[in-house]
Amino acid sequence: MILAVVALLLVWTAIFTRINIHELVQAIGVRNGYLLALGVALLGGVSTFTTASFFTTIGVLSIGGLNPFFLGLVTAPALLLGDYIFYYLGTRGRTAVSPKNLTKIRKVEAWFEKRPRWFRPVGIYVYTAFTPLPADILMIALALIGYKFKRALVSILLGHITIVTWLGYLARVTGDATGF
Repeated sequence: MILAVVALLLVWTAIFTRINIHELVQAIGVRNGYLLALGVALLGGVSTFTTASFFTTIGVLSIGGLNPFFLGLVTAPALLLGDYIFYYLGTRGRTAVSPKNLTKIRKVEAWFEKRPRWFRPVGIYVYTAFTPLPADILMIALALIGYKFKRALVSILLGHITIVTWLGYLARVTGDATGF
């Protein structure tokens, strides 16, 4: 699986070093570019292994002229859907957790209970907005400790908007600096 991801990244890199990204996005069109981003977000949000292709697509579309903030607004709900799938799987997996691991989960729950009420949503936002770590891990962890998805929803959504937006702007700045 790792070789497939590496191969995909190499193919993306080879393609985008050989073509003019601005012409590619112009050929796709703005509306279709946002639809492409939405589609890749739906696929990229469902698996940890497809996240790299999603971020690459966001970078390419941003360099090509699409608005990174609008990309964040368009793709965040699709990423949230992928996160919910992992949350759901985590809720179903809680019943299969061994007693030893259940004890560890309860310790994590107790640790969170000692923190101020604002700590969890802020932590969820920071995790989803500023770390390259997959949200799948966070969703499973939240499900295992019994944290309600609807309480995390706004933090996750804002976090996804933030990471897509800042990655888009970062790609645009570095793309301009490197001549893409």
